[in-house]
Amino acid sequence: MSLTTDIVARLEAEVPSLTGHVMTAAELGALMQRDVRLASSPSAWVVPGEIVAKGGQEVLGVNRQTITRHASVVLAARTVSGTGARELPDIEALIDAVALALIGYEPPSIAASARGVLAMVRCDLVTIRSGIVVYELVFAIEDEWRPT
Repeated sequence: MSLTTDIVARLEAEVPSLTGHVMTAAELGALMQRDVRLASSPSAWVVPGEIVAKGGQEVLGVNRQTITRHASVVLAARTVSGTGARELPDIEALIDAVALALIGYEPPSIAASARGVLAMVRCDLVTIRSGIVVYELVFAIEDEWRPT
């Protein structure tokens, strides 16, 4: 398991409108290479983000490095149906549902080394194009690298 798969599982369990529609970076990359329509709306992708290192330290002969892991949840929703009729998804409610599912969440795969829980860093509109609105929510958690 990884932070990414933990977040996918959490969203699948906690956000009913995304059940069965949460994917990872590989699926997002494939979608972006082709100009295809969303298979389902809304959809979400969980993408690992930057890792920011902080000062290392040695404790009892063991080196430790504190880091902050970031992960993004990319949300996409159609605003127009295939017939051209407007579908006005409640994107704000979806953003709130994702935020509430993840803020304070302790991902099981890193619980032993984590020094906190997930916190939202930011949420922003990425694009509105071809009848699809895309938002990115970025979350962070303090973790620690240490030799096993």
